[in-house]
Amino acid sequence: MKLSMSMNIFYITILSLFFIESILGRSIVNENVKFTAVNFHGNKHAMYYLTAESLEPGSKLLVNKNKNYYTWYLTTLSDPSKVYLFNSLVGSFGGVTDLCISLSEEKNFFGNNYLNIVRCADSNYKFKYLDLDPEEPYLKIIKIFNLDDTPLTDSDGNEYCVYYDGYPSIDKCGDPRYNFNLSWTMTVLGDINKPFQQSNDGSCGNLINGFFTCPGNYCCSQFGFCGTSSLHCGQGCQPEYGHCD
Repeated sequence: MKLSMSMNIFYITILSLFFIESILGRSIVNENVKFTAVNFHGNKHAMYYLTAESLEPGSKLLVNKNKNYYTWYLTTLSDPSKVYLFNSLVGSFGGVTDLCISLSEEKNFFGNNYLNIVRCADSNYKFKYLDLDPEEPYLKIIKIFNLDDTPLTDSDGNEYCVYYDGYPSIDKCGDPRYNFNLSWTMTVLGDINKPFQQSNDGSCGNLINGFFTCPGNYCCSQFGFCGTSSLHCGQGCQPEYGHCD
């Protein structure tokens, strides 16, 4: 009994030291990362902007007129990016949330997924605004991508874009000159800086007070915790904030 208790204390001590060294013993690296604030409006009705019903995860996206819309921000304009949400209306910057655009399980009459907002760690999609021809006002689309930057497609290989409607959905990309519901305009509002830091408490991801990465070869799980298990490094792992298998 004494030997068993001693061994347990030994293992607990080793694990505690490992945790302290790997997480708490690391310094925080402060670095500001630039993001670009944008808004999107449909070219079919130019004053209707892409927004969300509310700031609750699971809320559907919708288009709204004039001042009643939220601002979005992107990590890059040149490559596919998750689309993050500000908590302010009327195109102002406000505060950065941990909400991103995703695909809802709910579908429209044609069997296409609506768009909604979820916690960023739960969003498996990126988006890219493409101005296909500056001389053509309607040749502007928002294409949808997987996390590995490959286009989202149906079983026949048709790529998906964002479809403009009262409640926007996905739809097969086509020529927006002949289907104005596929045509969008993105307006760049300016750049913002949000601190990018190394975690010192084991949490990671897009948090209210900054973006937090895991130290060393630790993985950031889909639930926002650093670790090395398959639950951290496998499905849902966030490559922006740590190592992933």
